[in-house]
Amino acid sequence: MNIPRRWAKRLVRFLAGLYNGQDYPFDLSELRGLDTKLANACLIISIFDRLGIAEVHKNLANGERDLHRWLEDYHIEPDSRS
Repeated sequence: MNIPRRWAKRLVRFLAGLYNGQDYPFDLSELRGLDTKLANACLIISIFDRLGIAEVHKNLANGERDLHRWLEDYHIEPDSRS
């Protein structure tokens, strides 16, 4: 699946919000801008996280390293207010 860069950045911000919502707050209304499959995938991931089935970074091939690399690639910084 080839994901447009604007969606990819939104997805990385969503994952960062699940990983550490205090440092990376995410407005859930941003999911409206994704196609249905991606928005539904985000909801499923959030359910898994909530139920303790799988923490977001543990589902990535290289764990936290992937997430931190994506944050850097998309220039996503922690919220300075936290």
